[in-house]
Amino acid sequence: MAKKEFDNMQRLGSPGARNGANADHIKEVEKEVESALQTHGKDRVARERIQLLVDPGTFLPLGSLFDSEHNPEGTTGVITGMAKVQGHCVCVIASNPEVCKGAWLPGQPEKILRIQEIAMALHTPIFTLLQCSGLHLGRQHLVYSGRRSGGRIFYNNAELANEMGVPSIGGLFDTNTAGGGYGAIGQTKLFAHKNANMSIAGTAILSGMSASRNDFSVEDVDTLKVTIQKANSIPPPGGTAVHMETGFFDGMFDTEEEVINAMRGCLICPAPSAQRDWPDWPEYDVRELYDLLPHNLSRSYDIKEVLARIVDNSMACEYMADYGPEVYCGVADISGYTVGIVANQQGSLPRGYPEYADYQGIGGKLYRQGLIKMQRFVARCGANKTPMVWLQDTSSIDVGDQAELAGLLGLGQALIAAIVKAKIPMATVVLRKAHAASHYVMCGPMATRNVITLGTALTNIMVMHPQSAAMALYGNKLLKAVSKEEMQTVIDDMNALMARYRETSGPRYAAQHGIVDEVVRLVDMRAYLSWFTQAAHNSLKVRGTPPEDLWYATARHHGEKSYEASRAK
Repeated sequence: MAKKEFDNMQRLGSPGARNGANADHIKEVEKEVESALQTHGKDRVARERIQLLVDPGTFLPLGSLFDSEHNPEGTTGVITGMAKVQGHCVCVIASNPEVCKGAWLPGQPEKILRIQEIAMALHTPIFTLLQCSGLHLGRQHLVYSGRRSGGRIFYNNAELANEMGVPSIGGLFDTNTAGGGYGAIGQTKLFAHKNANMSIAGTAILSGMSASRNDFSVEDVDTLKVTIQKANSIPPPGGTAVHMETGFFDGMFDTEEEVINAMRGCLICPAPSAQRDWPDWPEYDVRELYDLLPHNLSRSYDIKEVLARIVDNSMACEYMADYGPEVYCGVADISGYTVGIVANQQGSLPRGYPEYADYQGIGGKLYRQGLIKMQRFVARCGANKTPMVWLQDTSSIDVGDQAELAGLLGLGQALIAAIVKAKIPMATVVLRKAHAASHYVMCGPMATRNVITLGTALTNIMVMHPQSAAMALYGNKLLKAVSKEEMQTVIDDMNALMARYRETSGPRYAAQHGIVDEVVRLVDMRAYLSWFTQAAHNSLKVRGTPPEDLWYATARHHGEKSYEASRAK
């Protein structure tokens, strides 16, 4: 990057004042979001397996609240997330056998597809701890078919392994039928517990095939009972003995610990990357974010103070500091890995800005210079293969005739084009507001280079303010209303629309419907961004390298290290 466009590396931030009321409000919202998890502790087995698999303290869940179909179980029946195994950044999928025996509940395929997409974007190994009884037969219409149905998981596994050279490592436990069986055979390496099985269909389905009837009646019960009892007496098909012979299993073990040890042994120690030898923590405590970020969305703050609690040593190199003051662009390190950062600046802007208008600009809104600055910065990050992090707190792009004459519509499209052309991984954090078209152009979740979108307890995503939407939708009806009753009906509709906007714009709704991949606590934000920056740098380094040179050792079963040694590491 041209040095003349950057200020020198400078220290960000200053000691922050305590704001207990603000911090308490944010933490209370975080507790409310966490309380929305309705598994009631029925995920112990899956979480124990995850902890055996990953390096201690590295698991970062994704999609914790995702449940777009509002399942009565309160979950999609699967846990997904990011972690490290043997120091490598990996993605993790774990069936939850304590809920419907790990069956595909509505929403589960979408949740798995999302973590697969992250693995694809970052060329990151994906580990699956599988115990899946197939799709939930009572809700097959919500799971079975479609472009993003359960079957797409198998195609993604094949593309990861065969087209991209990204390994999928599987561990198989207990019964895995139909979709569970196909999920198993799609792995690059597959290790099984001695009591595991995988098959196209289980005994219950086989018994149903023999009862070929359009309808059942009470008179059929005795015959059906005999058929069911006979099916239950038969061992489930596809046991370990069968698949050790078919060659699907790369190893069979007596204990779950041994299975997971074999999975861990598939990764070699990580090679040096672009990381510094001694990554530094921020100069200021990340917990001070609770004091700095106002829960009142109309209040402003200094984005540099936020960055000072996230980036290494609280230092960054700012890009075009005197141009486009509503946007901060700069380069910094997170856990020793360089990343480009774009963030909205809040509060007052210099007098006479924007230069094309006769009105004063405000922070959070995008103007001509800010759009040009972001487009140039994205292009430079792309040219230098520097991953990017976007911190959104934006109300809109400037509107009106003066904005149109200044070319803001075209500049927004130019920024989108620059993001697409950059071909680098990007992550987005919706700090607070994400409104109107600025949510799109600042690498929102719809952006093709967006790998991960994180929300916070303050996340507020909507196309416009509720009052503006109500006026736009019902304004003409209100003008035509003559009687008091007609006016009241329109007013009631306007209030109902505004209430619906507020109900569907917060962090919990965004997480439940997959608009954000996870609502993270402010104290955990740096950990998520650290994983992303390391994985992004590794992906830019290793693309095109044969998979056997990248990730896994040649040992077929236990690997080269004992389970205890690998855990100690």
